[in-house]
Amino acid sequence: MKERFTSLTPTAQFITFLLFASVCFLVCTSLISLILYNGNRDVSLFHLEAANSYPVEFMLANFLPFQLGFLFIPGYLYYTFTKNADDILLPSSQRSSIWATLLFLSIFLLLPFLTQVNIEIVRYTGYVEQLMQQKIESDTLIQELVGKPNSLSFYVAILIIGVLTGFAEELVFRRFLFHHLLKYSHNLWLSIMISALSFALLHFNLIQLIPLISFGIVFALMYYISGSIWLGVFFHIANNSLNLFWLSNDSVPYWIDEVNWLINSIGILLLIGWIIKYRKKLRIN
Repeated sequence: MKERFTSLTPTAQFITFLLFASVCFLVCTSLISLILYNGNRDVSLFHLEAANSYPVEFMLANFLPFQLGFLFIPGYLYYTFTKNADDILLPSSQRSSIWATLLFLSIFLLLPFLTQVNIEIVRYTGYVEQLMQQKIESDTLIQELVGKPNSLSFYVAILIIGVLTGFAEELVFRRFLFHHLLKYSHNLWLSIMISALSFALLHFNLIQLIPLISFGIVFALMYYISGSIWLGVFFHIANNSLNLFWLSNDSVPYWIDEVNWLINSIGILLLIGWIIKYRKKLRIN
């Protein structure tokens, strides 16, 4: 199976990946629906009304098939098929991992500023209030699903939204899409931008499009300069899980919701230092 896949053209590999992911998604959806089916429930698990009454089942029915079937399984198979094909990346070292970590921290600290920039841009379209309301409703839904700390729904949310989602998205958007584009196009920044934009659009969150694109760029660069997918997986999982913890405790730090120029200045300095370090290797003029 591995030899057959790797013998395909780059385009055929991409199409095969999408077809296999679609089949896995449908199979997972069917199996999970059968397992969770209960004729005594007064509402379908695929309706938003079920989120409050059956948070665990709602997450299993609505989130697990996509993250497991469409992203994780095909992404992990691609990883195993191309396990020894990381020669297109920069050499892995402890120092490069440290610099990759600093890059992540810089964007994490700049998140409120990037969000505010996004809001101001959207404001010109006249849809900012509508999009902000959609974000509030989305955050409220996630908060209902996560529940209180140490509840069953909290741990299920950490496993599905935190761990599985972080793992699966890194495998697909960085280890598959970015890796595949870079391998066959040999164009670093084209590969980074396509994978980052795809990652951002998947979240259907226009009010945070710029932060999501920024995270997509950073995770691709982390993978490229560290020579390993695992550092990005770790920080992606940590970021998702930390946000779930804050939502569960209803205690999001003020500097996440508001622009703090001291925090932003630290992020900018880290980013400038990183660019100076890697501008030649990444052909940044």
